[in-house]
Amino acid sequence: MNDDNDAGPIIDTNWVFDQVAVEAAPLDVTLAATKVVTDPVKEFPGETAAVDFVWTFAANTAETPFTPLTGTEWMVHLTLGASTDRAVGTDAAVQLYPKDYEDWTWTPTCTSVQFGNDSEDVETTPHPKLAADPTCTDDNGELTFVVPELPTSTDWSTWSMKFQISVTMPSDRILQSTTVDSYFSDLNDEVVYAVSNTVTSFLATSKPTGTITTAALVAFGKDPDNSDQQGMGVGVYSSIFCMDPDTAGL
Repeated sequence: MNDDNDAGPIIDTNWVFDQVAVEAAPLDVTLAATKVVTDPVKEFPGETAAVDFVWTFAANTAETPFTPLTGTEWMVHLTLGASTDRAVGTDAAVQLYPKDYEDWTWTPTCTSVQFGNDSEDVETTPHPKLAADPTCTDDNGELTFVVPELPTSTDWSTWSMKFQISVTMPSDRILQSTTVDSYFSDLNDEVVYAVSNTVTSFLATSKPTGTITTAALVAFGKDPDNSDQQGMGVGVYSSIFCMDPDTAGL
């Protein structure tokens, strides 16, 4: 830095404006994700299942409610966990080829089911909900949508926000699940208002079964019941699932 003996201006740094101050920690909200029961239940690789995502606001109080800094609009963020891909094998006895597995993916359509306090009798007095379904955007596994209303209540213990959103399971993984994380922010994603828990064991895929139970294709040399090997794609598949019966001579 220049001093009084040097030509030119004296340069200094004001550190006050080089930091971001947060007034308070984000509020806690509780997220639950429950698959909507249909007939048949969607559980196999590649299927799309409708899911109810429910946020509850029990941590809110009259003194510390969920309130955006400005306006009445705020943004919801939902993120699905990514699949673990298989790297090139280093075991000389077994050659493992690299594999990029499919991820769980969003169907960017969000249906408002509830936005308010629970109704005692939903048949005669349905749960309150948003006047219109929000527009959802999927950006590489992160789903976002804008909520145009503030959550208000005199009894936060019964206040819920529920949206139905569909998720497609990967077609090349079995006996595996993913996670879901969520937080609320301003429209520019610069201020975080609330953070939810992580939903684990979300939308596990089942092993497809066929009509033939006496014959199967197996992955030789690996234990199909070992969870680590299942994560790399090892499993026991029914012949009906793996073969075209017309061309396989079944």
